[in-house]
Amino acid sequence: MAAIRNANGWERYEWPLLGLKMGRPRRAGEPGTILRSAGRLERVWMLQIALPGARVHIRGADELVERQLRDLADAEPSLPDPQNIDLELRQVGERHEIWSGTHSLAESSDIDALDSLMQVLNRLTLDTDSARLHLHAACVELDGVGILLAGPSGSGKTTLTIGLLAEGAKYLTDEILTLLPGLATAFGYPKPLTIKSCLGLDAFPTLPAPVWSSTGRAAIAASALSTTAAYTHVDHVVFPRYVAEGATYLTPISRADATRRLLSDSLDVVRLGVGSLDTVANLVGEATCWELQSTDLEGAVAMVRALPEPTQVVTTMLEVEAPFTKSTPRTGIRVARFPESAIAFEYPYARMIEL
Repeated sequence: MAAIRNANGWERYEWPLLGLKMGRPRRAGEPGTILRSAGRLERVWMLQIALPGARVHIRGADELVERQLRDLADAEPSLPDPQNIDLELRQVGERHEIWSGTHSLAESSDIDALDSLMQVLNRLTLDTDSARLHLHAACVELDGVGILLAGPSGSGKTTLTIGLLAEGAKYLTDEILTLLPGLATAFGYPKPLTIKSCLGLDAFPTLPAPVWSSTGRAAIAASALSTTAAYTHVDHVVFPRYVAEGATYLTPISRADATRRLLSDSLDVVRLGVGSLDTVANLVGEATCWELQSTDLEGAVAMVRALPEPTQVVTTMLEVEAPFTKSTPRTGIRVARFPESAIAFEYPYARMIEL
């Protein structure tokens, strides 16, 4: 067995029957790995990427996967002690399979292979970072100002993100945003943008044509559109809503309403319980909160660019705990009070009421 580094990268020899392997993960931009097995030479791509709470080593990634995941390859985990995870992409006939050790995680057709891999990586993002809160939201930094875009699928988050990237914004994420208790700082997850149409892409004439999956989605590396940022202070929270007809408007909403909306679309509010209220209330207390309805991308971008200077307010947390007995779970109500509004969070059921 031998492994040497030459002008073409690392040469990797492997004897499956003996369980012997040599080599190391490859970052984006480096050549592929040579695999020798039973007298055959085969080029196998090895890629190392970063999730917020893990480093993932992907064996068998092809050039399309490398190109779309290059921002994750250039990133670093935001947790100080990240996990290490090995994935292997296998092609079996016309099917693509994703394995971790002896466990099959997913399988898909050839056209859906990247889509399937992103679903696995999104799930790992949550599973390897269980102590922090994750919002279903996009986030960019424009001229030093952090802008969080939240809303359900189809609301226009990614399209508006693309429009802001065309204005020079830095990209953090278009789907999963990580928050820490006590901070209004959001940590990025620079996954490729998941698009469902080409709206906004005319601002990038040199961009290669998207590769569409059977579900009508395509992935685009953010660095093909702009630069990325590892974290930002959230100054504005915007809830976009695209409509085919009607008026375009930007209207302020209460911080309690913004807190309720963010928690309702959080990815792990039930798991973190009342601590998720503290985290989100602290964030919106240092931001302005808006609802944006738009009929066209250009008008929406112009309104976001015209957002006023953020204002910071004092957030007061109050708690009332119900009597506890051995036969009933510990229950209570925690209230986040802002100057203009308040929201109550009943635990452990995660029910919320604006007051």
